[in-house]
Amino acid sequence: MGGCCVYRVMSVLPTPGQTLLRIVTLAVATMVAAGLLLAGLLSG
Repeated sequence: MGGCCVYRVMSVLPTPGQTLLRIVTLAVATMVAAGLLLAGLLSG
């Protein structure tokens, strides 16, 4: 939904900002995946 807005912000940010944003995004995605995996193991 807000993909173009995020892309615009990322293009405005300098390179260190892009790297930091990418690291944060990866960390959040990893935490979500781990949470889903843990929930699946606990429920199953």
